[in-house]
Amino acid sequence: MALEEWSLVAETTEYLGPLTMTLDGAPAASFEVQLALSDARPTSGAWEAPEYVDGGWRLLIGSGTSFPLVPGEKYTVYLRTADSPEVPIYRAGYVRAT
Repeated sequence: MALEEWSLVAETTEYLGPLTMTLDGAPAASFEVQLALSDARPTSGAWEAPEYVDGGWRLLIGSGTSFPLVPGEKYTVYLRTADSPEVPIYRAGYVRAT
């Protein structure tokens, strides 16, 4: 999986994406997204489902959302899905807040 990089103004509210996750070579039917500071590990309670917007899966981030941005910080974008009995988590990329 190639890692994406986004650079966004911290005060923005906009969709991040498109986001994709594949399992065994096929697109995942559903997945969740989390942003974590720098190289921090994902936490158990901060996952959100992306929305299907403009032909792709996207997560609304920034001011007024569950994932506000702080100027100068770098965030890791994690994706996870349930594939019983596994629950794979992948690093999808990074967001740099300016």
